[in-house]
Amino acid sequence: MKSIKPGRTNSAVGIAGSIFAIVFGIFWMKMTFGMGGMSIFPLFGIFFIGMAVFNLVISINNTFGKNRTSLYDITEDGEEEDPLFSHKSFCPYCGGAVGKGHQYCSKCGERIS
Repeated sequence: MKSIKPGRTNSAVGIAGSIFAIVFGIFWMKMTFGMGGMSIFPLFGIFFIGMAVFNLVISINNTFGKNRTSLYDITEDGEEEDPLFSHKSFCPYCGGAVGKGHQYCSKCGERIS
């Protein structure tokens, strides 16, 4: 299986974006707590920080790691079917996708000749 890897520069930009999001999340939480009263708004800061840390870990792995995360996996003939384009024919009545060996359309129920 072949794969397309993201560039290391793009991943380094992801690191910078993640750090910015963490700082923004901390700033957000301080501002919302400073307004007084407990509300749902500080939870957005926690969400920003959590997502930024997750993105930071992936970006660091893709920037400095030997085995980077693939953007797309490309398979060669005979390895595995693409789940999005595995339908080989279409129903002449409704246009629905019909799998190999099916005698009836799963969408409209018409018999496929």
